[in-house]
Amino acid sequence: GGATGRYTIENSIVEGGYAVGTSILTSDPLFIDQINGDLRLTDYSPAIGVANADNATTTDIIGTVRGSPPDMGAYENSNGVASYSGDTYYVSASSNYGNGSSTYPFPAIQQGIDASSSGDTVSVAAGTYVENINFSGKNIAVSGEDKATTIIDGNQGGSVVTFANNETAGAVLSEFTIQNGMAFPGYFDSGPFTSSGVGGGIICNGASPVLKNLIIKNNATPSGSNYGGGIFAKAGNISIENCVVKNNTSENGSGIWIYGGSGGSSGSIKNSVIYDNTSGSGSQNSSLCIASATGSNASLINSVIYNNNNIGVKVVDGSTLNIINSIIMNNGITADSAQILIGGLPSAPGTVIINHSMISNGQSVITIEEGGTLVWGSGNIDKNPSFVDAANGDYSLLNYSPAIGAGASSVTISDVTYNAPSTDIVGNPRPNPAGSAPDMGAYESELGTPLPKTIYTVRKDGTGDYTTIQAAIDVVSDGDTVSVAAGTYIENINFNGKNIAVIGENQKTTIIDGSNIKAVVAIEIEGSSQNSELKNFTLRNGGNTVEPSGGLWISGHTTNCKIENVSVLSNNYSGIYMAGWASVQMKNVITSGNSDAGIIIWAETNATLINFTSVGNLYGLRIQGDAQSKNIQIINAIIYNNQNGSFLNYGDKSDKISIYYSNIKDGQSGLENSTITWGSGNFDSDPLFVDAANGNYHLSNFSPAIGAGIASIVIDGVTYNAPSTDID
Repeated sequence: GGATGRYTIENSIVEGGYAVGTSILTSDPLFIDQINGDLRLTDYSPAIGVANADNATTTDIIGTVRGSPPDMGAYENSNGVASYSGDTYYVSASSNYGNGSSTYPFPAIQQGIDASSSGDTVSVAAGTYVENINFSGKNIAVSGEDKATTIIDGNQGGSVVTFANNETAGAVLSEFTIQNGMAFPGYFDSGPFTSSGVGGGIICNGASPVLKNLIIKNNATPSGSNYGGGIFAKAGNISIENCVVKNNTSENGSGIWIYGGSGGSSGSIKNSVIYDNTSGSGSQNSSLCIASATGSNASLINSVIYNNNNIGVKVVDGSTLNIINSIIMNNGITADSAQILIGGLPSAPGTVIINHSMISNGQSVITIEEGGTLVWGSGNIDKNPSFVDAANGDYSLLNYSPAIGAGASSVTISDVTYNAPSTDIVGNPRPNPAGSAPDMGAYESELGTPLPKTIYTVRKDGTGDYTTIQAAIDVVSDGDTVSVAAGTYIENINFNGKNIAVIGENQKTTIIDGSNIKAVVAIEIEGSSQNSELKNFTLRNGGNTVEPSGGLWISGHTTNCKIENVSVLSNNYSGIYMAGWASVQMKNVITSGNSDAGIIIWAETNATLINFTSVGNLYGLRIQGDAQSKNIQIINAIIYNNQNGSFLNYGDKSDKISIYYSNIKDGQSGLENSTITWGSGNFDSDPLFVDAANGNYHLSNFSPAIGAGIASIVIDGVTYNAPSTDID
């Protein structure tokens, strides 16, 4: 055999690197046209001005005088600049070429990494950098100007950022948006991930970097058994702080997959939000997965996992996850979808320990398989977190959020103390104010305790506090308001004895449809309610299969109930039913097309009907229940063209009915059993609606009802006022 030689390479670019030598770069030299043999350097080449002049020729291959310092390669570029060496290297997307100084910044981030040494900083100006970078084992800080404006775009060409050479916590990536990565199979040549694409945004293999103040979005792995759409970490101790991980895609761990090493800590996630990530539809797929071959620990502190398409968190294969001060909600496709899955190998199942966290539906949405362990600690709650605008990615807390002040400053588990971070995701102090308990979630409020909640919003598109009216009613307290945005809500709601106001955006466009099951709205069935209010709705398709029935059902000791600007249409049974010591005032109410009376008044009920229209029902008004005195005032009303007449009266002389300034078909006919005050201003004349056949009960220009009402009237010492606006 022959002799074995060893080469030493200096000041050169070597693809893949070289073990022996100094100043070896791995960057693309950026030739002008390599395919066609033009190996001159472009103005962007990292080879410009970085060669060693001691051993260089004085001219290049075509006689051009070399600069000082000279370029690498056979050709000298006339744009060469002097070499630079420092502890901070600068990068700017607007640079054409440079040496990494602040005067001549590099045009590419990888050039800054290649030029740096452990302990250095690569400072990157705002801009979009289309490249895939590798820390190459260097414990350096690569910092963008601002995470919203400093973007590394992987252009679907592999993982955007790679840590794969034993980087420690001295390797820091901060203030960037990491986007459009696509991780292809083949990164690992052995082990469980050999055939998988891993880490579309960031891959950490045997590394323990710090990732902070990042937006990691729109990254993916190919379809199939792949892992970590946003982040994949294996056999290290990754730290994720103040990060947003959103809109990433992978079959497993669509947001983050952490695969721990031999015991110890495999990673921590603090002050981060993981949302809108898409994993596979299988029962084991999640947005965050913590796994391990031999058991390891991870922590999730003051973070939010929300609105991912499948399981929020999965912990398997002997791993342990400590969840503290975090919010895990609204993951999966239904309200009872699993938020957390604990399982894995039967010989080494996962463990989840939860303290001071908000989990939707509590323990009922935690699936425990194959011997997994759940430790349900202290301070956990199941409430609506009341984010400012979750639909648009704002997970800060409204002033009345129950997450305010509900966290813990520290939690000790198995002799290890976990502390809440001292600032939140955007740098606000935590806790705030000082001395209070910290909040749950990634954002810290300025309040130590939540303010009382008075108005709860309902929007079908999810941008309100709730998407159904009943869900809001279920959580409100006396004196609160449920504000309902326009839309059609298919539900049957019940005030549940609460003294609340339920107010729609507009009676024409805010519709509650009862699906012909039972009453569209019930106020109350049992108990008592005072000062309840229903306003600005259309109620339709109430059913009569069970009580309460019809459109609007008011019963029990319901006093001072106000109904205003409400259309009650096409219900099976009465439009409105009142009974049982109820006291009700209605203004600007239309009942039409109901299979029984427009209104039924039963038992000892006091009712005031002002600017009320009852048209096209079986009866206009039905009075029921003898020996049970009722007191009814009808003012500025139109009761006309109901199938069997304006009134059906099963009451008696104890009932007092006063009618003023109203247009009543057939006058007092049907009211003979009651004590009637037929006041001034009443008449019987076709009201001449614009188009009653098609439900348009506006008055035509020729209507006798125009100007025929009264603004204010005193009846038995009580003043009744017409509403200041009409139903529209």
